Amino acid sequence: MIWLVAHMWFLLICAFVLGIGIGWWAWGAQAIEPSKSRLAMTATTNLVDQGSLSEESAPSSAQNGQRRFKSKKNGDKDDLTQIIGLDRETEKNLNRLGVMHLYQIADWGPARIKWIEEKIGEVGRVERERWVAQARTLRLQNEYDAS
Repeated sequence: MIWLVAHMWFLLICAFVLGIGIGWWAWGAQAIEPSKSRLAMTATTNLVDQGSLSEESAPSSAQNGQRRFKSKKNGDKDDLTQIIGLDRETEKNLNRLGVMHLYQIADWGPARIKWIEEKIGEVGRVERERWVAQARTLRLQNEYDAS
C-alpha cells in the first residue's frame, strides 16, 4: 500500500508539472497574438502605401487614421442591398468607406474583412452572412447577363 501511495504522488507531481508547462506555453501563445495583429495592421498600411487604399481627403479624418477604399469611377454605384443581410443603413456606411461596387466586396480578403467589420462596428457579420461569396456570385451573374 505504501508503494502505491508513493507512486501516486510521483504521478500527481508529474501531472502538475505538465499542467504548468502547457499553461505557460498557452499563455505565451496568447502573448504573441497582439504582435500578429500588428503584422496585419502593417500589411494594411502597406496596402495604403501601394495605392489600393487611400486616406480620406478631409484633414480631420486623416488625422484620426480613418482610411477608405478607392472606388473606380466606372459608372454608377451598385445596389449593395442585393447581398442578403445587407440593409440600406449598412450600405450607406460602406459607401462612406468607399465601397460602391459588388466587385470590391468580392475581392475582400481576411484583413480587409476585419477592417470593414471594425469600421461598421459589427465583428463577424461579413463572414456570418457570407457577403464575399454572395458578391462573387452576383458579379458572375451580372457578367453572364451582360454577354
